[in-house]
Amino acid sequence: MVVVNSLVHTPLAFWRGYVHEHRWGFSTQTRRGWAVDRLKGLGIAVVLTALPLTALMACVHLFPSWWPLIAAAGAALFVLVVGFIAPVVLEPVFNRFDPLSDEQLAAELRELADRAGVPVRDVLVADASRRTRKHNA
Repeated sequence: MVVVNSLVHTPLAFWRGYVHEHRWGFSTQTRRGWAVDRLKGLGIAVVLTALPLTALMACVHLFPSWWPLIAAAGAALFVLVVGFIAPVVLEPVFNRFDPLSDEQLAAELRELADRAGVPVRDVLVADASRRTRKHNA
């Protein structure tokens, strides 16, 4: 299901994510790089779809009366877990992260995080500029 969906959407995704971005001078990514990212995303989507669907089918089979309640709790837990592991496990699949070289700025950002009550161990910079020239890269 996920693979078929990806195949159907690939032409539009290629136009939007590669052709259109190059026409406007935003993208610096090669066709090969775009395709590799697309395949990485597909692999992640297959895993993140297959695992919950398999668990759902097991719930329906094992708990015919209670499966909606168990599935709802499982879905909430899945979203919570993926929300925490995505920056640590999934983001590095697509980008490399290095410590911020400006120590003064890193200290200011840590101080800001402390005032906000957010624990920050490292201030990292993603290498998004290897794909795009957009300002937020």
